[in-house]
This record gives sequence, structure tokens and C-alpha cells, in this order.
Amino acid sequence: MTPTQWQHVKELFAMVCEEPTEAQHAFLDHSCSDTTVRSEVERLLAEHRLVSGFLSRPATVSSSIIPVESSELQAQFLDTPRFKASEQIGAGTFGVVYRTFDDERNSFVALKKLKLHHPAHLIRFKREFRSLVDLAHPNLVQLYELFNENQQWFFTMELIEGLDLLSFLRKERDNWDRLRDVMHQLAVAVEALHLSGWVHRDLKPSNVLVTEAGRVVVLDFGLAEELQGSFSEGITLLAGSPAYMAPEQAARTTATEAADWYSVGVVLYQAMSGQLPFAGEWREILERKQRESAIRIREMVPHVPTDLDEACFSLLQLDPNQRTRGKEVLLSFGAGSSMAKAADPEYFVGREAELKALNERVASV
Repeated sequence: MTPTQWQHVKELFAMVCEEPTEAQHAFLDHSCSDTTVRSEVERLLAEHRLVSGFLSRPATVSSSIIPVESSELQAQFLDTPRFKASEQIGAGTFGVVYRTFDDERNSFVALKKLKLHHPAHLIRFKREFRSLVDLAHPNLVQLYELFNENQQWFFTMELIEGLDLLSFLRKERDNWDRLRDVMHQLAVAVEALHLSGWVHRDLKPSNVLVTEAGRVVVLDFGLAEELQGSFSEGITLLAGSPAYMAPEQAARTTATEAADWYSVGVVLYQAMSGQLPFAGEWREILERKQRESAIRIREMVPHVPTDLDEACFSLLQLDPNQRTRGKEVLLSFGAGSSMAKAADPEYFVGREAELKALNERVASV
């Protein structure tokens, strides 16, 4: 087994553990085409069930709960001399996010703590941090520092106070200018991420916050991958949220920039119509979006502006080569607000540490 295959074994094992026992076989059918990887995952699953007593638990146990030893589960953050958590502001399968006071910064930050001390989860957690810690852009949450203290892994990041994208837009329904501005900023963020060499792979409304001032910020890079990254051996796992996933992701082919733009199209579709392009059980969604086109927005919302209907239609093309992307998407949403213009990716994408060192070197000459 190659190092790349072993990396995928660990990631796939973590994901399949989130599925109910009766759904795990079908999940592997959809998620893994490499027989070596699948064989090892199935072996680990068998051992995991035996050790944890998973088979004796009711089939109705939540699919988000992975059986672990009590010593491995630390949902509550233990304060350190520097960090004092005040409230929990988010949670997922792998991590819990707290509003936390940072004594050194003398301000509140968001602190994300790894919930489970599981090797595959730790790998994903570290990758989330390292993928974008040096990337500075106003429409991407700024990550700060990674720690391992008090037998707990956590990292700190910019604290964003705001609403998720759809909740923000619902405050003023049919405000098309507001929608264009929000989508323009989201597109700027996605383009900035791509210019830095990364694809998000899990863009959805809950991963996009909008502040009271109207600043759009993309969060959660746990599934981010380098565009010239780890898929050289043709092994691709099913990763992302089925409702927002591109057809090529559903087909387990490599996710490129076009996959993120498809997800942007789904977000736009939902913002305008109040519905997802495809609904139902996740397997049905994955199968339908590989062979069907979504119903045009104008057929459900006749008064939707033509330009937004066209933008959505172009983003949701089944063929990734036919989708609009990059500057074309930015133009389709108009000029954007002054805040969006200030966030031009050509000027704000960069690595702060390297730029600082370069400027200091120039100043010393």
C-alpha cells in the first residue's frame, strides 16, 4: 500500500464511521473505487466494531456519533493560562468552536477544538489549519495559531460575528442588489482561494457568514485540497455535502475549481428559489445530479432577474468544462459593493509571513 493510499484509508475510515451500520456498505460503494483501500477500510471497521462493541448498539444511534473510549472524547475545552472560553458557538462531528478570550491578543477569537483523539481526525484537523494559515483575504476567515495543550488539539482564528448566508438574505427577500453583492463577495472569496492553489470542496450556506456590515466570509476548510495535490494516483474519495456537491464529485472524480463554482450555483439557486436543485435521500441526490439538469429558476420564480437566472444556469452545468468560473462569475454578479471591490483577489491573496519578511528585508537595504 502506498502512502497516498494509506492517507485515503484513514480519511475514508473516519467518514464511513459516521454512517449507520446498515448504510456503511452502500457508502463504500459510492465513495471508493480502489480495492486495496476498501479492503483495508473494511478490516479496520471490523476491528473497530469488535473493540467498541458497536454491533451491540441500537441501529438508531446517531450517525454523527463514532464509538470511542471515554478518554478520547473531550468535547469541553479546558481553559489555559492564555485562552478562556466563554461560550460554544458551533459544533460538528470533528470539532467544537468556542468564543474565546485570548490574553496575548487582548481580544476575543474563535477557537476550534478537535473533539475526538482519533488519528484520521487529527490529520484532517491539522490539514484544515495548515491549508490556509498563511492566506490573508478579507472574504476568507483568517487562521492564527495551532496548539496542543492540556492533551487537547485546537487552533485559533478570526471571530466572525454574523449570520449564515441564507439567513442574512432572508432579512430582505427579493432584494436583488443585496443578493448580487453577497454572491459577488462569495465569488471573490472562491476565486482568491483558487488563485492560492486550493479548492474548498464543501461550499454551502452554513460555511459562509455575513457580518452586520455586509462582509461575506467563507469558513471551514476541513475538506480543502490542493489543486495540484494528492490525487496523482487516481484515488478519489466522496467528500462534501451531497446537496451542494458537483456532479463530478458525486462520480468520485477529482474536484477542480469547477466543482466549487457548481456549489456556488447551488447556493445561488437556493437563495433565489428557497429550494435545492435536487432534494431527497443522499444517494438519490448523487445519482440524479449526474444525469439530470436542475429546473431553471425562472420556471419557479418568474420575476427573477434574467442575469441572475443565466448566472445560475451557467454555474450548474453538468459538464464542468461548460461552467462559468473565475472572472466570468465575478462579472455575472456585477461590480459589487465598495467592500467587495476592496477585496479584489489580485491584491489581497498572499502569505502574510512571507510578505512581512520580504518587506523587512527591503527596508533594511
